[in-house]
Amino acid sequence: ITTWLSSNGERGQAAQTLEAVGANRALVAVLDDAHAEPTVLEQLHALLVRPPALSLMMVICARDDQLAQAPAARHLLTRLMALPMAQTLQVPPLPDEDIGHLLRALLRLTPGLAQLVASRASGNPQYAVTLVGDWVAREQLVQTEDGFALLDPADARMPDSLHEAWASR
Repeated sequence: ITTWLSSNGERGQAAQTLEAVGANRALVAVLDDAHAEPTVLEQLHALLVRPPALSLMMVICARDDQLAQAPAARHLLTRLMALPMAQTLQVPPLPDEDIGHLLRALLRLTPGLAQLVASRASGNPQYAVTLVGDWVAREQLVQTEDGFALLDPADARMPDSLHEAWASR
């Protein structure tokens, strides 16, 4: 939805497409790293001022520290949150220990690599999973006795945000 909304400025076309796709089902759309997508936030506001006739849940994720550096996105997000149907849910960062457990248990990373990724994730488990997924896609992991490790630790890229991780894929 991010790519589509950022390239289609007409509210009517966006509403018609969403209504067609969601005619027989509820839709859930997620916008992560909202600070990096002010154009999309603007389009969402235009769309949701007069919401289309469908069951649509928008999940917009933004970190306060990132929004502090993106005043345009912060302003647009404030406008979105002022809409009557909007609800805000503050989700604290997941502790590094819990992200490390996720990385070791589900993704089978070595303890050292899990700790490195957890510290870089800054409490965002989706960042950690996306980063590891990128390494898998680029064949950067090798299986060891202790779990998966980086093939060449010196060559590992660690994007600053989830948006950068997805953009690099």
